Amino acid sequence: MMNPEDLENWVTKLQDRIDSLETRISKLEEKKTRFKKPTICEIRAYAGEIDFEIDAATFFNHYESNGWMVGRGNRMKDWQASVRVWKKMKDSYAK
Repeated sequence: MMNPEDLENWVTKLQDRIDSLETRISKLEEKKTRFKKPTICEIRAYAGEIDFEIDAATFFNHYESNGWMVGRGNRMKDWQASVRVWKKMKDSYAK
């Protein structure tokens, strides 16, 4: 059986660990939901990965001028998905 002082120390350590884990979870959730706009180099590199010739500056400037919004006023969540959509549109126009 633990004496009261040992029990108090154990509870304090446990609470510190819980606080630390809650902080980490909060940071991970924030990262998951916060959009980070890409650089032109990142756009160019991703387009190369999916074998798509794109003018990365045009893509960047298009969304920069729209405040990184898509559709009817929705904030962009995944710029890579938008690059894939541009690729699909280009492929469909080529047919």
